[in-house]
Amino acid sequence: MDASSDTEGMFEAIRRAALEPEAWFDVQERTAAFMGAFSTQLASVDHAHGNATWTRTTRRLEYDDYFCEFMPDAEPVHFAMTHPNWRVFCDYDYIDEPAIARSEFYRLCQSFNLSYRLALRLVDTPDVSRALVFLWRTDQGHAQRQEFEKLGQIEQQLRLAAHVSSTLSDAAVPMRGLLEGLEHAAVAAAILEPGGRVLHANGRAEAIFRAGDGLGVRRGHLEAGHAASSRQLVSLMAGAGRTLRDATGGAGGGTIRIPRPSRRAPYAVTVAPLAQEHRFLAPDRCLLLVLIRDPAVAAATSAAGMRQAFGFTAAEAAVCQIFVRGVAIPEIAARRGVAEATVRQQIKTVMSKLGVSRQAELMRLLLTFEGQ
Repeated sequence: MDASSDTEGMFEAIRRAALEPEAWFDVQERTAAFMGAFSTQLASVDHAHGNATWTRTTRRLEYDDYFCEFMPDAEPVHFAMTHPNWRVFCDYDYIDEPAIARSEFYRLCQSFNLSYRLALRLVDTPDVSRALVFLWRTDQGHAQRQEFEKLGQIEQQLRLAAHVSSTLSDAAVPMRGLLEGLEHAAVAAAILEPGGRVLHANGRAEAIFRAGDGLGVRRGHLEAGHAASSRQLVSLMAGAGRTLRDATGGAGGGTIRIPRPSRRAPYAVTVAPLAQEHRFLAPDRCLLLVLIRDPAVAAATSAAGMRQAFGFTAAEAAVCQIFVRGVAIPEIAARRGVAEATVRQQIKTVMSKLGVSRQAELMRLLLTFEGQ
């Protein structure tokens, strides 16, 4: 493969990264090759909260654990914090070789043979430095004029992709759309992390939490008032999270009943693995869908209910009703009297509407919805 093909592949990876956070792995590898760097690091440092740091370093994954410990007091972080409008910097902007020899941070870097860096700020976020850092080994030396010139060729594209990726990540539109759809179907629903932290909840779920009749949110985490039920809930959420992290394909989750102090009929709470979310400049996280059924409130679970809840077309709802029974795509196409390609496209559209990327995630979500 010639150099022009490599360069075009790099720019294509950058374009994909704007919409696909997981594509930043590819961007790191390709830009490192373009720059002649040994490794790259995506880094986010929150200056307003004690320089809390998240990093992902290629070819030196073990470096990140040590790096985050030393980073809050490191020289490059201090430089970024005291220069809030920084755009690009290298080591020699804030330190010289004698000071490098005395620096605890640089001794750590050199123990991994990562001595020199050139950092590009990706997103102009107040009080937060979010950057792509190119790293060179000791024997390669620090960044020279040619590295700065190369960075200038890709800086604009990287920053644009990062801006789009950051904006989409903050918006979480597909997840909120899913919750709003369930709201229309009279289903109380929330999206949580496996540890119980509530990320999003629709109006029906929020009303249940505010009532505090057996379920509530304390310090941002979902809790059950009944001790035994609370332990069950914690166990269900942890198990569903493991299903996603380990990619076992197992069912995960389940349904439990939560007693209510009011002595009304218990809530039926269903926990299901939803998706593993790839985020920009943050660690991947597992997302759980929690559905809360009050026996006094009827939920729509028919094809019409799916159409109302998720905005499916009649054809998409019909396909989902067959798909959820475990029927393979060729058989669905035969039953529907359409081409397999049509069914595949309908399923792809349905997954897009629900904010999931794999058929296993779609199956879990549809089964959970039907269970209501």
